[in-house]
Amino acid sequence: EDGTEIAAGRFTPKMIPTGTLTTLGDIDVALADAPAPSKLRLIVGIDGTSFENDWDVWVYPTAVPTDVPEGIHVASELDEAALAALQDGGKVLLAADPKFVDTKVALGFSSIFWNTAWTGGQAPHTLGILCDPNHPALAQFPTEYHSNWQWWELIHSAATLELDELPPEIRPIVQVVPDWFEPKRLGLVVEANVAGGKLLICSMDLTTDLEHRVVARQMRRSLLDYMAGDTFRPQHTLTVEQVRGLFREPNLLEKLGAKVSADSSQIGYEPENAIDGNTDTMWHTTWEPTPAPLPHWFQIAFARPVRLAGLRVLPRQDGNPNGKIAAYSVLVGTEGENFSAPIVSGRWDETPAWKTIRFPEPLTVKAVRLQAESAARGNPFAAIAEIEPILAE
Repeated sequence: EDGTEIAAGRFTPKMIPTGTLTTLGDIDVALADAPAPSKLRLIVGIDGTSFENDWDVWVYPTAVPTDVPEGIHVASELDEAALAALQDGGKVLLAADPKFVDTKVALGFSSIFWNTAWTGGQAPHTLGILCDPNHPALAQFPTEYHSNWQWWELIHSAATLELDELPPEIRPIVQVVPDWFEPKRLGLVVEANVAGGKLLICSMDLTTDLEHRVVARQMRRSLLDYMAGDTFRPQHTLTVEQVRGLFREPNLLEKLGAKVSADSSQIGYEPENAIDGNTDTMWHTTWEPTPAPLPHWFQIAFARPVRLAGLRVLPRQDGNPNGKIAAYSVLVGTEGENFSAPIVSGRWDETPAWKTIRFPEPLTVKAVRLQAESAARGNPFAAIAEIEPILAE
């Protein structure tokens, strides 16, 4: 970024025909000695001309300290331990689990397709991020003021904090650009004084698989180093209730310790979307590069045996018929994930209303599988906005 050249080379001269894609050769550069973290530019040009192309490349350290600096408490929720740390005048990093953020805004790395008024609210609902690259919280996270490819890993698994109910002076360190049809104050990183201490809230996943998610690991390190320094001085105050209002309570499946899976899912439409309490998100089977064929299944595995009387299923709510289940069957696993023959089957209409499945009799199960045998209008997809168990009385 500062113009320092760290490597250079030349391709063998050749004729490059216009209007075609041409392979010039391979570029192999060791970056072990490159400064890290840093953003590099790979530039390919033609000598003696102004013609060139360039690509951004980010370099992150092979190893990043994982220790939490003294005086900082890291929590996934504002629980009693986190609150006690704040009340003692301490610093708390609220590395929130994105699935518990109370939001109806579907965050996406890519921008809105056309506009949400035209697509009936189809996800995503956002237009990237804005930030101050010179903010000390981002000192160890090279970035421009806008989205670039290094943000994909973070945004893909994040959830948007909806800040409109907070005092207007609360401005996010990392802001999400809203849909122009529904202007909102949205953020991914927010700081405030709370209960006598200093709180930094992050709704990007800073916890999962950091050994392989090097971008998330670097963001976590940058935020912790910021909090450990003298520049972490929030200017505005929130109440405990205002902070907790940014998040939702666990639903029944989450309280039961359930895990969900599916035979197929498109990126951004994972099975977890069907149990997040948000009717605007959904599980959807793959459509790129090619649709996976029917039948499709959606499975709930419980942490312990649960006595069920049935299921409630909400189809996708955006008006698009793709993935609306027509013929279905339900299978159960009583000793794990060895499934029975179908215990009930049926057919649904295309209306967006909740669909209720009643078992012939209550069953104690370890897992239950909803299988889509066919879909509306003959398409090969399956989609679910929400699914809930019906517990036996």
